[in-house]
Amino acid sequence: MKLRRKKMRRRSLKDRRNRKIDCNLIPVNRSGCPTGGRCFLMPKVTKKSVNKTKEIDGITRITYPRQWIYISCVSASLASRRTSMFVKLEPGDKFLGELPFIRDEVQYNLLHLITEQEGSYCVRTEDGKVLFAQTPGYNGWLWIARDVPADQEKGLLEELVHQLGSHPLPGISAAPHAAYHFASVYSRSNDFRYFTKMAMESYACPALHRPHLVKGSAGMATLGDVDTIAEFLSGFEQEAFGRTVEAESQIEAASGLVKKGGLYVWRLDGEIVSMANIAHRAPRHGRINAVFTPIKQRRKGYAGAVVAAVSEQLLAEGLTPMLYADLSNPASNKAYRTIGFVPAGQISEMTFSPNSA
Repeated sequence: MKLRRKKMRRRSLKDRRNRKIDCNLIPVNRSGCPTGGRCFLMPKVTKKSVNKTKEIDGITRITYPRQWIYISCVSASLASRRTSMFVKLEPGDKFLGELPFIRDEVQYNLLHLITEQEGSYCVRTEDGKVLFAQTPGYNGWLWIARDVPADQEKGLLEELVHQLGSHPLPGISAAPHAAYHFASVYSRSNDFRYFTKMAMESYACPALHRPHLVKGSAGMATLGDVDTIAEFLSGFEQEAFGRTVEAESQIEAASGLVKKGGLYVWRLDGEIVSMANIAHRAPRHGRINAVFTPIKQRRKGYAGAVVAAVSEQLLAEGLTPMLYADLSNPASNKAYRTIGFVPAGQISEMTFSPNSA
């Protein structure tokens, strides 16, 4: 008889444990928590605690738990009642101007522009140690503070993937280790595969070394240059992104760049032989892009000369020039270093695709 009662008691305990239990996580302050003390206590289901339960609206609730389990904010995020640790990242957010991000600001300069764009998806952790921003249809950019421990980073990435949910994300751009870790978590969660599309080096130019003995001169592009600029943009698309586009399709884009007033060209005997554009001005940096020289005009110093002219303008405005360079193009990287640009950290661009594709 005692053996039967014991077996029935065990079966009852197992049945109760298998029911849906409302844990009602209780926040507590705990030093060392990666999100500023947002950790939780959760009731531990034991024989004593299960015997003190009450069924309310079909849910078994623990009324007098005798034991509690400490779980970190990361583990709590995966509990049945997930509490999001991400909030909206606003343009000019205070964390974009604090030292942890400023240390990596050249490498992640594009975050400034993305947060300013209408319709962009931008979030951060409450303590500002993880920032994510994405322009619709483009890669998301992910920054993780250097002092986030590796074991906590994985949990934060899992929570970010949960936060994204079904939000469309073609790829991720971040420092190589962060890009790889996020891609692993995201692909596993969504049954995707991933590959590195491009590896870039970010550069800043705190002190300019203007090139000498380069024939020609720099100047602003004009509307009379639109046809030539469209041809250059077509070549840039092919070399930078592997997309073949007709020059005629770039007329509107070329006209827009000229009208914005940030496009500089290098002219030799009246002919445009190279170009560079001021794409965006952030609080401390000016970002340069669309640097292009036709193949027949290369190895003559024109690209370095026009980038130097653009950099001189930015430095006069009190901004440090910066740009991204494809590491598969050693000639352009060498040209930038020659005129004073120094490496500031690599970015890996990773692309996702369904496993079934």
